[in-house]
Amino acid sequence: MKKLFNPHRAEEFLKRWANLPDDYPPGTEIDDVDYEKRGAFVDKETAILNAEFPDIVLPDSEAFLQETKRLLRGAWTVRDTRVRDWYVYKIREKYHEEHIPAQSTVIALTPAAERDALAQGLHASQQEDRRNEPPPFTTFEQVMFFFQKDRIDSALLCEGPTCSHPYFFRKASRDKCCSEACKLQRHNERKRANWHSVGKLARQKKTAKRRGRPRRIRPEVI
Repeated sequence: MKKLFNPHRAEEFLKRWANLPDDYPPGTEIDDVDYEKRGAFVDKETAILNAEFPDIVLPDSEAFLQETKRLLRGAWTVRDTRVRDWYVYKIREKYHEEHIPAQSTVIALTPAAERDALAQGLHASQQEDRRNEPPPFTTFEQVMFFFQKDRIDSALLCEGPTCSHPYFFRKASRDKCCSEACKLQRHNERKRANWHSVGKLARQKKTAKRRGRPRRIRPEVI
């Protein structure tokens, strides 16, 4: 099996793809969105993705990228193996269908074979639906197969509270964040939450205990 894509580059492609922006900012009312302009940023990011990875032949369709991005994110975040494999399969299937025409491939028969077919009451040609066949081993197919078999367990969602590119691959089993900056933000956020919840209760107990103590009376100095 010829190797077309190295693992590091495959990871970079998958991260860039999963972190593509959505159609419009979260919380935006759909009725108020300018449909002609809402995809401008997405188109720009998609063009950058295609420019960075020209050896992967992606369909020239925003709808394809957005739909498969949703499936990729599902595979990234769900821990159920059966569900993850289904999402990856659907991505591979959609890519395959984009590159294989819907119409069947007609296999022409020789005149003698055609006469035999007609004598047997068969159609004069045979049809083969290529969509039901395994896809060619393209670069895209190899990347998705690599993700499904080797890296899907390492795909995580960054716990950094303000991370703009949360889909990443962990390098160590205890990794929770994609970068040191996100790791620091997570640490500070947890400390802040602890201060307002557990810490608040501890301070209240400490204050109540202090108030319940008998007041110490200092001896008078003669």
